[in-house]
Amino acid sequence: MKIILARHGETIENKKRIWQGRLHGTLSEEGVIQARKLALRFSEENLDYIYSSDLRRALNTAKEIAKYHPNIPFYTNEKIREASFGNLEGEFISETNINLESSGIESIESMQKRARSFIKMLKKYPENSTIMVVGHGMINRAITSILLDKSYKEIPHYYNAGVSIFEIKKKKNPVMYLFNCTEHLTV
Repeated sequence: MKIILARHGETIENKKRIWQGRLHGTLSEEGVIQARKLALRFSEENLDYIYSSDLRRALNTAKEIAKYHPNIPFYTNEKIREASFGNLEGEFISETNINLESSGIESIESMQKRARSFIKMLKKYPENSTIMVVGHGMINRAITSILLDKSYKEIPHYYNAGVSIFEIKKKKNPVMYLFNCTEHLTV
């Protein structure tokens, strides 16, 4: 099974340095361009399924990809939502004094639990499937950490519209062929 893991395009909130978390966010003009370039990159890929976070910034990015693949199943899934930033959501990052104990930020362990559950669900598909997954920076890091059996902190931050490609075969460790690639954005 091939998993193509992408992060959504840039949002207005990313540009303003606002904690988004579970807020929907709105793709910026640049984010719409990034989503379209991401979609074009995979326009000829033989995708079998598309999964997206149900948060609008990821969903709108995934919909650009789906324009090139109108006849394949398209699903949203809450397990690949971004981490919750609790009461920090909507606040400017530079103006925030983070008190982890009282802020309500979702733990890395909680994200990894969601990532494990999502990956387990994907494994129900035939081994020759190609699945596009559009998520967010932190949940994509969690998914990557689970697939590679590495700690979350070992996985670098995902760029907007960055893409990683993994292959999962039964009874073998997943292989990563590409990590956080943004070459398609320079075209």
